Amino acid sequence: MAEKNKITIEALAIMMQKGLNELSEKLDQKPDRTEIDFKFARKADKSDIERVLARVSMIGGKVDDYNAEQAVTQRQVDKHEKWHHQTAQKIGIKLED
Repeated sequence: MAEKNKITIEALAIMMQKGLNELSEKLDQKPDRTEIDFKFARKADKSDIERVLARVSMIGGKVDDYNAEQAVTQRQVDKHEKWHHQTAQKIGIKLED
């Protein structure tokens, strides 16, 4: 059984070379830096800026909603914690803070 798992140096070298060749082919297919720079060289026009500002505003609104929801949730947790302490005190159990 152990004999089947043995690999020769030559076989290992062939596998490594094959992997390196595949990696090299993938890297060759990626666009070069000048193509990327050209795609991003376009200047933003007014509609692009308005779209970005609208998204930022939308995100700001969602953050405000989230913060309000967190405040309500925290008040509920505080109220429940107070009830737990009151109940524990009535039945003679000391809770840790």
